[in-house]
Amino acid sequence: MDSHYKIFMFKVFQHFKGFLIVSIVSPCFYGAISRRDLEDGSYEYVVDETLCIGCGFCAGVCPCGIWEMVEND
Repeated sequence: MDSHYKIFMFKVFQHFKGFLIVSIVSPCFYGAISRRDLEDGSYEYVVDETLCIGCGFCAGVCPCGIWEMVEND
């Protein structure tokens, strides 16, 4: 499915651990968001653009505001 929107990727630091797992990763019905561990002990959530349909649900439910919907080029 093609979408007019995409999600930017933001680095998420360790102090958000747990809260974001419930708030961000679980609501993606298409499995488009996954967590990637970084060498410094922090992690980031990344979007698989092939799975993301641009619905914006993740951006809407995130209490931290780390997801931003932007129009595709």
